[in-house]
Amino acid sequence: MTVEGRPQILHIVGRSIEPESGGRVISTTLDALGDADPQLRPDFHALVLAGGADPRAVRAALDEAAGGTLEIRETPNPADRLEPRAG
Repeated sequence: MTVEGRPQILHIVGRSIEPESGGRVISTTLDALGDADPQLRPDFHALVLAGGADPRAVRAALDEAAGGTLEIRETPNPADRLEPRAG
């Protein structure tokens, strides 16, 4: 893949299906890009909640801490769109 026109090698160890993008999204950490431009910044951040965390409380705390400047969205579970197979 390329990042800002520079070739990058990523080792895929898992996947997350994002139906809105037709499966054409790669999520990685910035440190995985190694030699990429140090000025490189992500377009968005993803947050994985700890088990038992209340999503509404976390959303409210983030929104308050950022002074309402964040766009906070819950990522839908792709499995919710699947229909059960007939056995």
